[in-house]
Amino acid sequence: MHRNQWTTWAGLRSAGLIVLFFVSLIGAYGMGFFFAGLTMVYKRTSALTGLTFSLMIFLTGAFVGLEKLGWMFTVSRFLFPLTWGISLMRQTVTGDVSLASLWDSGELVSLCLHSVIYLAMGLAVFNWGYRAARRNGTLAHY
Repeated sequence: MHRNQWTTWAGLRSAGLIVLFFVSLIGAYGMGFFFAGLTMVYKRTSALTGLTFSLMIFLTGAFVGLEKLGWMFTVSRFLFPLTWGISLMRQTVTGDVSLASLWDSGELVSLCLHSVIYLAMGLAVFNWGYRAARRNGTLAHY
């Protein structure tokens, strides 16, 4: 492979990874807003937050591919916003798929929709928590 062809190919793959990373990150921000909203109302949510984010370390597929787990991967993919994105990033890195083929198959569209739903849900809970904490006068109190 000629040097210019390699650079173009690697650049396209990197661009795909960056897109997948940021789309996945949108869902993670949504989850963060969700827990921030709960924390403003209930104050002592560190155990639930810690448990959830500890589970995310193992159930996102960041360390080990989860595709071989069958139905457990499907549940994890919809439960945690990063699982699906990491799976697609892994497929992109190994060269199995490109960003265009992910778009054509609907995987990228589904990941975008999934992330936007998580962000909308997180912002809704955050706004609810903020209004409830202001109404109760507990915004600055632990």
